[in-house]
Amino acid sequence: LSADGDVAFLNRINLGYPLAYRRTGGGETYDILINPTGKEAAYSLEGKGEIVYQTGGVSDRDGLWRLPPVSAVILKK
Repeated sequence: LSADGDVAFLNRINLGYPLAYRRTGGGETYDILINPTGKEAAYSLEGKGEIVYQTGGVSDRDGLWRLPPVSAVILKK
């Protein structure tokens, strides 16, 4: 990816938390989930991905990602 890669925001409910967006460019696709709040959040993503970064104990069960307070995950699709 580069600075000119495309960005698509995925979560438009629950005031946008967790923040969920997809970056594409250069033949690569990444899904990013960020929960900056003090409460657990969850988001369902289609398809599998390789975790390239995570913090805060994020977990996945059949595509439903649970993000504890102040956590994030980056998935390479």
